[in-house]
Amino acid sequence: MKNLICVFGIIILLCGSQIIRAQEILTDRPDQTETAASVSKGQFQIESGYSLNKVLEESSLTLFSNLYRYGIGSGFELRLAHEINFSNILSKPDAGKDISFSDIELGGKYGLAAPGLDIAILSHLVIPSRSENDDAKFGIINKLALAGDISESLGIGCNIGYDYFGEGKGNITFSTALGFSLTESIGFYTEIYGDFLDCSKADVNYDNGFTYLIKDNFQLDFSFGTGLTERSNFVSLGLSWCTM
Repeated sequence: MKNLICVFGIIILLCGSQIIRAQEILTDRPDQTETAASVSKGQFQIESGYSLNKVLEESSLTLFSNLYRYGIGSGFELRLAHEINFSNILSKPDAGKDISFSDIELGGKYGLAAPGLDIAILSHLVIPSRSENDDAKFGIINKLALAGDISESLGIGCNIGYDYFGEGKGNITFSTALGFSLTESIGFYTEIYGDFLDCSKADVNYDNGFTYLIKDNFQLDFSFGTGLTERSNFVSLGLSWCTM
């Protein structure tokens, strides 16, 4: 079964991704692929999620994985992201549980339009604010997002990027998914994503998810995924709201 997932994921990778585009609200969650669409001028959008993650013998609960987006016009938006994490090392029951705050990510997205293709450039400054690491350094997260429509109910696109956190060679990141509109309110996506750690070692993951459009500006989501190169899995719930 895992081999079938790998093959299917590779096929998707050759195609590209973009989550459902027929609806009014366009979000950067629940998939890992950032949409190439920017928030319109004067609109404020909140995207928040809760996820249960397990990597090897360590489990973590991520609460308030928040992304704030504000459109300032001409295809440009300001962005701020942060998380609160609860972790538990299963192999060390006496170690207890740790609560930590992630680094703050502050940046922007600039969207461009080309015939049959949407393009966006994303860049974030990672500001050291993690509660558990006094040696954290400033970093950068950069992505190029591409997206296009195959039909009214199917979108494709992809992300490729480069992250650097103050040491080593940095990480090359990639993600791609297919988004399907099942009904006017329900969407489904399937995705492969990962990175090349220190520009060498590949870490590849696969996930699926659903979106449910309550209103034109309010969406719920559910997603789940697994690691292809490392033993891991996650399940996530989230919501997105935009001032229209």
